[in-house]
Order: sequence, then structure tokens, then C-alpha cells
Amino acid sequence: MTNNRLTPTEKSAPEDRDWGQKTQQSVRTHSAPKDEPTDADEIRRRYGIGQLDIADFTKDSDEPSRIVYPDLLIHEHDAERTRSEGGTGALLVGKRGCGKSTLLSQIGTRLIDENGEIVVWRGSPMRSEWLRLKRWVTLWLPADADVEATWMTETGDAPTENVDDLDEVVRDVFTYEDPLDLLEQLGDGPEGTINVVYPDPTFTGCTQLTAETNRPGTSDPLPFRPSWETKESEPPTPLQHWWFAFILAAVEHSSHYEWLSLLFDELGDLVPEDAKQDAHRTHDKVTLFRSCMSDSRRAGFSPFGAIHYEENIHHKGRREWEWRISMPDGRPNPRTSRMSSIPVGFETVPMESDVISGFDVGTGLCYAEWGATWFGWEDIPFESEDKHRWLRIRVDEPETGFDVDEEADLQLQFDDQIFAEWQNAHAHRLVVKDPGSGQLSVESGAVLDPLESPIEALAFDELQDVPGGKELTMTGEAGQITVARIPVDGETPSSASDIRGVGADD
Repeated sequence: MTNNRLTPTEKSAPEDRDWGQKTQQSVRTHSAPKDEPTDADEIRRRYGIGQLDIADFTKDSDEPSRIVYPDLLIHEHDAERTRSEGGTGALLVGKRGCGKSTLLSQIGTRLIDENGEIVVWRGSPMRSEWLRLKRWVTLWLPADADVEATWMTETGDAPTENVDDLDEVVRDVFTYEDPLDLLEQLGDGPEGTINVVYPDPTFTGCTQLTAETNRPGTSDPLPFRPSWETKESEPPTPLQHWWFAFILAAVEHSSHYEWLSLLFDELGDLVPEDAKQDAHRTHDKVTLFRSCMSDSRRAGFSPFGAIHYEENIHHKGRREWEWRISMPDGRPNPRTSRMSSIPVGFETVPMESDVISGFDVGTGLCYAEWGATWFGWEDIPFESEDKHRWLRIRVDEPETGFDVDEEADLQLQFDDQIFAEWQNAHAHRLVVKDPGSGQLSVESGAVLDPLESPIEALAFDELQDVPGGKELTMTGEAGQITVARIPVDGETPSSASDIRGVGADD
């Protein structure tokens, strides 16, 4: 095999242009001038990344096995340039510090450059390696969640600065309602974009997606329970489980896009080897994951996962990847001379001996059962201001309560995260949602049954008289919020049951 490091392009100084602001992808609402470069053009130009040329991999041999790395990155419906059709995807295996996150950045660049791909980078509150590409990033946040962003020190957990406006960190910030809404918005946007997505703690639409599929593991709809809707004896669904629903949506609703890839650092967070059939039905979700992986190529969906050790992820998850990348971390690559080293899902590998353990960061070994080749990648450094910090973005339960207009006539208002409205010919009530309990009379404003909060962090206060009726508040660590106002002036109240926690004016 030949070490195929691509010839770098000439780098341009950062001051040459306002990076990421004048490209074909920087305009979402109307067509960008075609004489502007693409995001991929800019990224390659700034970091000296050469174009992918299959000839660089075959110049020393006409063996088709030499194109295993280009075959991974070039997506075609009908194989003409390479040998594979549809989506691809690979597992990157390497210890900390061997360049996995930098390589993911370059893989993302290759995908948008070669295929006009929609690249989704998994957002996590524990890491922000995507900051290398922040000038070209579109950040997607759940619409109904409370978002907190903080700059953290590189070597510790000490916060350095709160981020009030994420638009000042990335190029664009948008919100989504559920996985299908996200896919639709991504599909309606420009091709060839890097999108960092943070999962939704409300899990809106996730259970419904599993109710509408016949895939293994979904004989009953899978549970996705937000923390504020669970009892003390019922653990909430881990936030990373949202990605099971997103992957299901990506495979079963691929009409929203032509090519979509997912870059998932620390894949063991999602499909751990010790997955059990617990209260979250994690084992069923891993089974669903494997089923989706088996159809991903047909759907044009390409997942790229990075892990420290193969054993970190469940064997069901490992079986469906046809490509692997061995990173330069000092460990030998799998080889036929040691059958126990051959990855789960592979019957054999093309390497007979160790060919990677002596290489430095910047060179990797890409292989499938049918071929293998070395390849190189360029460094994509962080901006100077980000060298010693990282961005923690936390998404949490939505804010409850609503804004009260003291000057307006009192009408029935309530937070529908706390109460449901119930009415028949004889009674009209507000009923506390599960796992709470209790009822209020809308006619009199009286407490009919003792009120128990459905949210552990909030407690009901005493019902208070206000001009024209009654007002109910709740108190938590963040202070006091109003959750219901009931007119009791003898007139029939007009319902405002559609009010959610962001305010009565919405």
C-alpha cells in the first residue's frame, strides 16, 4: 500500500476574506451568486486541504482495492467513479489524542465537497470539537427547550463566560420541533452544509416515530420520557436516546434529502456494549439502531462513528459497518495473522500484518473486506481564541409559566405543561398532569383536590386572590412563576388552554 497524502492547496491568510459569510451556503432564503465559493471551497482553501483525486490512490497500482478510502467518501446512486452505490459510513477506532475529531472535521469537508452532502455533527454538552468549523456551522437547537451556553476552560470545568447570543459564535442558529421537522428544514436548505444538532430533552415526536414503524425492537412504541414527566421511581430517558429517533427518521424519511451523513464522536454513549433491557428499553433501541444501519445505504444515509475501543459499542451496532479506519495510536491494525483482531461484522481483512502502529497523527488506515489503503489528512486547528476553551451547550426542560398582563381583563390562563383542561356539561376544571395530582375548579377557583407538582424542581404555592379572580404560582430554585389565572367574577371564562410556557402573548 502507498501512503496517499493528498497534495495540499495553497493556504490563504485569514485576513483575506470574512470566512463563512460569503459562500453559496451562507444564504438560506434566496439563491446565492454562483460565482461565490462553496463552504467546502473555503474550508479547503483556508486549511490547505487538497481536492480528493482517485488517481492519487491508484497511481502505483490499478488494484481496485486501493480506492477504499475514496469509495467511502464519494457517494453515487450508480457507481461510476468508485465501486459502491448509496450511502457508506465508517467506524474510526483510536485512543484519545490520535486525531479522531480533526479527521471527522476533514471527513465532513470531503462529504460536502464531493456530494453536496448535508452533514450533521452530533452536539453534546460534554464536548465541542466542531468549533474548528464554527465559521461555517449552522447550529440547530430544540425549540421547546431551555438552552444555556457557557465557555469552559480547556483543562477543567470552571466556566469563564456565559454566551448570551450563539449567533456570535456560529454562522446561523435555528430551532426544530422534532426529528421530522429537522430533516425537512435541512432538506429545504442549501446543499453542502455542516450542521451541529443538539438533541431535544422533550423528545417531541420520538415515540410516535417508533409507533409508525415495523422495525425490530418496536413491537410496542419505545419510551422517551422527559425528566419532568417521570416519577421519582422512574428514571428519565437519557438525552442521547433522542438520536435513535433521529436515525430512524433519517432512514425512513429519506425523501427529505439526497445525501445525509451523521458524525458521532464517542459512539459508545449511544450504543454501549452493556446495553440492557432496562426501563428505557435500551436493548430494543440498539436493535432498532442495527435495523436502521442495515438500510442506511439504500436511504443515502452515512453514519461515521468515533470510538476509543471496538468493545465500547454493542456488537449489534458493530456488525453493520462495512468500512473501518484504524487511527495512529500505537496499536496494531487488525490482521489475518491474528484472527481474534478481526472486527465483529468482518469475515476477514486485507491486512496480513501490522502496517499502522508506527505512524504519527495525520495518517490513517482505511479498510473494508475488499481493500485497504493509507491516507493522510491536514490539521484543522481551532481559532486562536478557542485554543484553551470549549463551549458547553446544555439543553434542559422548557421554562414553565407565562407572562401576565396585569392591565388586561382577567381570562382563564394556564401553563399546559402543568395542567390539562377538563370540561363537561356540569363542571369545568384544571387537572394537574401526571405524575402530579390535584384539581382546580374553573367556576370558583377553589382547590378541589390537593395539588401535587408534576415537576420535581417546582412546588405549588397557596392560591392567591387577585383583582377579578384567583392566581396560582409555583416556586423553584430559579424563583417564582405564575402557572394559572382563573376569573371568578361570575362571567363564563374564555379558555386560553393553548398557552405554553413561553408566555401568554405567544
